[in-house]
Amino acid sequence: MKRISVLFLLIGLVSLALSHSLFAEDITIRYANWLTVDEEETERAVLAEFARLNPDIKIDFQPMPWTDYERAMVTKFAAETVPEVFNIAKLPQWADSGQLLVLDDLIAEDSSLDMDDFFPLVADEARYDGVRTGQGLIYGIPFDAACFALFYNKEMFDKYGVSYPDGTWTWDRLIEEALKFNEDRDGDGVLDQYGFFIVNIWSHMFIDLMMRAFGATLWSEDTKSCNAGTEIGLEVINFIADWAHKYHIMPKFAERTVELVFENGNIAIDFFTTYKISIFTAKANFEWDIAPLPYGPAGFNGSLVGGHILGINAKIESDKIEAAWRLIKFLTSKEAQIIRLSQLNIPPARRSVTELEEFKGMPINGQVLIDSLENGYIYPHFPKADEAWEMLHEAYDKVVLAGKAAEKYIPRAVKKVDKVLQRED
Repeated sequence: MKRISVLFLLIGLVSLALSHSLFAEDITIRYANWLTVDEEETERAVLAEFARLNPDIKIDFQPMPWTDYERAMVTKFAAETVPEVFNIAKLPQWADSGQLLVLDDLIAEDSSLDMDDFFPLVADEARYDGVRTGQGLIYGIPFDAACFALFYNKEMFDKYGVSYPDGTWTWDRLIEEALKFNEDRDGDGVLDQYGFFIVNIWSHMFIDLMMRAFGATLWSEDTKSCNAGTEIGLEVINFIADWAHKYHIMPKFAERTVELVFENGNIAIDFFTTYKISIFTAKANFEWDIAPLPYGPAGFNGSLVGGHILGINAKIESDKIEAAWRLIKFLTSKEAQIIRLSQLNIPPARRSVTELEEFKGMPINGQVLIDSLENGYIYPHFPKADEAWEMLHEAYDKVVLAGKAAEKYIPRAVKKVDKVLQRED
């Protein structure tokens, strides 16, 4: 009798196991991100490692180029086909529209996630209090980090006998040194080598950075007014225009060509984010490095700090939250950031990764990157920033593109901008 009971027990256990294997379904988590071709390949390597460690979770990876990403996500929001995990392109707007899950409770309840390992400014960029980013609730976790820096062509500096830029440079010193590199290489009367270059000077984040160097910010603390029309704001915008129109250390807009890029060896100093490290590593066939940003008249040279942030769909099914959380934790983990660093030299958001040989092997002065991430600032993204900038853009172009005086166009545009910022929606 005892043997029969044991036999029935074994049969029951086997049946239970078989029924689980036959009818239980793995959870599928959709993951969307904007990536270059090389980044997509690397992200697939990261996901392969996640799959090895988490065989019960299937990933529906949805990579897309940046040019398509925001539009595609807005369409998915409207159709309610949003992936469970995705790169947050518009934190204030997506949080305000109820698309993002607040992560504070998940973080607080998970002792395995060491938020102190992240560079504080990079992590805090994922906070939003309903007014501006950088403070408030946590909506995402960074999987990489970035800041602005000066990229410089070491071989060109050596050829012209110019000392490398360092932490003592001012913006006036940059102009003085950059002038030494301007050259008409082929003798056709047109400069084809410049001392300085900025791809995108039409960004409110860039104007805010320059205004900080001069002792102000583009937006007021409450984001209700624009400071571009103040004395400092006008001085800064004229100063930016002077680089091309007065000093000619960088090409005017009409002089820009596809060949005039840092990786082609015809630009001495390039102002860009550290996301360019992977591109310059692959394409530049000369020695180069990064240096801190120059100091402005206010004695400030801090860089805008940020990173790509992963969030969770606020409308996620409850039985998928745990799996989505496991995915985000891995994508932002030390292991995942080491893979991205090793394959593409993508700067890590975690401090612990900067202590490894993989980081020390980057083709840059790593300490400049670390210092910039530690001592920079967070740009205050807010819901009306893009709309306000579009209104200011036309006046700004008249100064920067046409070389007109900022005093003639900016104050009038700022009055319209302030009405938008103070509008109650």
